[in-house]
Amino acid sequence: MISVVKSLSNDCPTISVDAPQLRDPKDTIVLAAAVAANAEAIVTGDLDLLVLIEFNEIPILTPQDFLSRYFLD
Repeated sequence: MISVVKSLSNDCPTISVDAPQLRDPKDTIVLAAAVAANAEAIVTGDLDLLVLIEFNEIPILTPQDFLSRYFLD
């Protein structure tokens, strides 16, 4: 299973981000990964991230909002 995931994944460069004061500092890695990957959106149920609404122009959406915005329009 791990070899399958490795074969389908790409390495992202290590970057630092200027994150706002987060309710959960452990969420910084999620924001950094989204920036490094040039993500179109962050999809989460994590309320500590959802309160941000967006980060570096990347919208932070619930799964339902993501589906509505990108697939159910």
